[in-house]
Amino acid sequence: MVEDFLGVVLDLPDNKAAGLSGITNKLWKHCDRSVLDLFLVLLNSCLICGSVLEKVLTNTRPIALIETAYKILSKILSDRISMACSKYDILRGNNFSVLKGITT
Repeated sequence: MVEDFLGVVLDLPDNKAAGLSGITNKLWKHCDRSVLDLFLVLLNSCLICGSVLEKVLTNTRPIALIETAYKILSKILSDRISMACSKYDILRGNNFSVLKGITT
């Protein structure tokens, strides 16, 4: 997951809304590696106990105000789900058009 995480952080678009914390995508990109490593430990811990997913599912803020940390996590999860769907041929018919790089 380290490579996934670092790839997502480096690909974050600059000049996007930061959410209430004020942590911008640009700040994530310029964090010291040790900070990113600690944040990854936190994300993994939240996934294990399920607290992040519950919070994300009940969050009713507009997408622009969602914390950048949630955006990072959702991008990692979305990429992994798409990869699994492609690898194991899970989706059929028009359903597979939601995968990156696939058209009907």
